[in-house]
Amino acid sequence: MTEDHYSLHKRPGPGMTFGNMRENRVRNLSVQCCECHHERLLNADHFPDDVEIHSIESRLLCAYCGSIGKSDVMRIGLRGRPSRHSLGSKYNV
Repeated sequence: MTEDHYSLHKRPGPGMTFGNMRENRVRNLSVQCCECHHERLLNADHFPDDVEIHSIESRLLCAYCGSIGKSDVMRIGLRGRPSRHSLGSKYNV
């Protein structure tokens, strides 16, 4: 992935935290490996409230291809659809 890919996702202001996500009744993240496009749902209940969602992207490991830090994370909205914060088979943090 290029630097431009990641800069497209940056928004002004603070990022959404796991605590804010849970306040909005969202508990899962959709994670997609940018290398092999492997997808997986990740339950976010164990992350501390004050951690920004995108701060974990650099630590995610794709169990399918082994890439580290090459993932895209989206929160799953109330209707079960990804909302800009995509998925990979197994991910470890």
